[in-house]
Amino acid sequence: MNKALETLKERGFFQQCTDAEGLSALMEKGPVTFYVGCDPTGPSLHIGHMVPFFALRHLREAGHQGIA
Repeated sequence: MNKALETLKERGFFQQCTDAEGLSALMEKGPVTFYVGCDPTGPSLHIGHMVPFFALRHLREAGHQGIA
């Protein structure tokens, strides 16, 4: 499994995935673009938004492109 994906799984960011091997293979080919559906500058930002932002950080550090 892709190292970034393995890190997310170990840290409990996801429990199941429809095609984890396919996703891992895609991530191994090169950077993937992913979307986090909350605005980091919005006035309604709260502590519950931290989980997707932590995932965003892990994936960005692995070289992937996040959109928030």
